[in-house]
Amino acid sequence: KHYGITGLLSFYLPGRRERAARDPIVFFRSSDRPVNQFFFWPGYRDRVGQNAVYVAEAREAQKPPESLVSEFESVTSLGFREVQHRGRVLHRFELFACRGLRP
Repeated sequence: KHYGITGLLSFYLPGRRERAARDPIVFFRSSDRPVNQFFFWPGYRDRVGQNAVYVAEAREAQKPPESLVSEFESVTSLGFREVQHRGRVLHRFELFACRGLRP
């Protein structure tokens, strides 16, 4: 839902500087209308057949967005990951394997 996660991943993932301009690896979920500034950046729609990992901040299990489910052949939960600092949970994310981007 929130573009902040996309921004953080774009900045902190290893290798992102080398690939950012020519071959980005982090995208915000596609949309028909602008919901944030990522709408104006290159998207992933030209990566037909490729796989992705969808990251959603979540306290409990959730269904992936219907728009995402319709874009991929399958979307499966990979479970949760927590970001901790000094033993305190700062963020909890649910990860989804998105396989086979449809044309």
